[in-house]
Amino acid sequence: MFGSLLMLLTCVFHQRGQGAAASIESVSVLAHLLGKAVAEDDDDDDGRRRVAVSDALYVYQRLRKERTAHVIKATLKTGRLWQMPDGPLKDERDRELLRETRNPSIGCPNPLADPFFQRWLWNFHAPEAADRAWAAYRRGAAGRG
Repeated sequence: MFGSLLMLLTCVFHQRGQGAAASIESVSVLAHLLGKAVAEDDDDDDGRRRVAVSDALYVYQRLRKERTAHVIKATLKTGRLWQMPDGPLKDERDRELLRETRNPSIGCPNPLADPFFQRWLWNFHAPEAADRAWAAYRRGAAGRG
């Protein structure tokens, strides 16, 4: 009984913690991208393209929407996995999770135990992601303009 309660509390606090972590990621990405934005100035003749805040917000939306969509998908999958009704499917799930717990592999049915997903989720570095997204956007903008 105590083990089940502990597992439930761990899942609840983990999910709330992930929401807080996503918020911190978002703020960090947004701050990094806004730091790249400068006010548009039509009178500037130095030859540099002035970057608008709207460009930074566009890059932010694309970057965060893609990442959070993957997190939501994994969260829904995890919810379906952990909220099965009693019966043969749940028993089979429990046996499979026990096997995977001993030696988790990529594609593990529990996304939180999947080593690939763990690295992707926990090794996110907001400034680097923002820099990559910004550079890709600027390359595309240069090709259009």
